[in-house]
Amino acid sequence: MRKLFLFGFSAATSYQLKPELDKSIYNRVSQEILDCINALRSELESENSPVVIIAHSLGCHVISNYIWDAQKGTGFWKDVEPGTTPFQKLDTTAYMFTAGCNIPLFVAGYEKIAAVRKPNPGFQWINYYDRDDVLGYPLRPLSTGFDNSYDAVVTSDEPINVGNILEFWNPASHTGYWEHSIYIKPVADRINALHAKLQNPRLTRKSAIEGLL
Repeated sequence: MRKLFLFGFSAATSYQLKPELDKSIYNRVSQEILDCINALRSELESENSPVVIIAHSLGCHVISNYIWDAQKGTGFWKDVEPGTTPFQKLDTTAYMFTAGCNIPLFVAGYEKIAAVRKPNPGFQWINYYDRDDVLGYPLRPLSTGFDNSYDAVVTSDEPINVGNILEFWNPASHTGYWEHSIYIKPVADRINALHAKLQNPRLTRKSAIEGLL
């Protein structure tokens, strides 16, 4: 348990330290994400290809920050060279799956708690959490009543019970999402359905993508 909290919170503290510095961990992480997105783009046929994001724990906060900065032109994105594309900004994201998401730990003290804007009309953010996981939370209750409040942007919070016999009843369940079919299967089913729509021979690739987004 000590190891879980030590690595969970020390990583979060280090990541957030002095994000305004060019060589900060915050900006280096964002650059790593952009590098991976660029590598992905080189493998795809279209700049409009839908993206699926799967994030766990601190990764949920990290990818949320990346999208937030890309949308606002802040943080890492204030110094990005002109000519970046919607794909690099994750504007074509079809699904964002988060599990054991600890965003509330970072935003609970803000006067106004806002989420990223939906990058496109078809975007779905599905958040999975275990009630015994003290590092994973529902997101929709964070804020309500405006365009990018969490209840407007997050499609659903899905309570599940993950972990083995030693984990499912306590905070160690935070590490159990990746091994449990109750989480893996619905995520995989949605990805399969997304892929099937793109492969539908009665649709052109362009119309299939537009239908998803």
